[in-house]
Amino acid sequence: MTSSFKQTIYDYLNIDNEIISLEEKIEELKNDKAQLEENIILFIKEKQLVGKNIKVGNDTIRYSEGTIKSPLTHTILHNSLNKYFMENYSNKLSKERCEAKAKEMFDYILNCRDDKDKSVLKRLPN
Repeated sequence: MTSSFKQTIYDYLNIDNEIISLEEKIEELKNDKAQLEENIILFIKEKQLVGKNIKVGNDTIRYSEGTIKSPLTHTILHNSLNKYFMENYSNKLSKERCEAKAKEMFDYILNCRDDKDKSVLKRLPN
């Protein structure tokens, strides 16, 4: 290996170390922010300020409540397809055939996803 290549690796590892350090600091800040957020939300609910703008300096915050959907996972997709076939085709197909059709659809959906090539340089532990 040439000395410039070694230097490039050394620089890469130094930057990686700095990123690790900053990620640890970010994690600490996120935890602090979550605790403050919890306190703010408690205060807002106690004072019945839900949905109202709260201006502090040049910034404004608003707490509101809503509902979101959980992430679409393999388990949810597979179970939903099973449920769909059982609810809509159990009078025409056996339970095993409904499960087979659900698996067939599940596999088809997974196989329709595009493949992406990705190059990765991975740091190995000492």
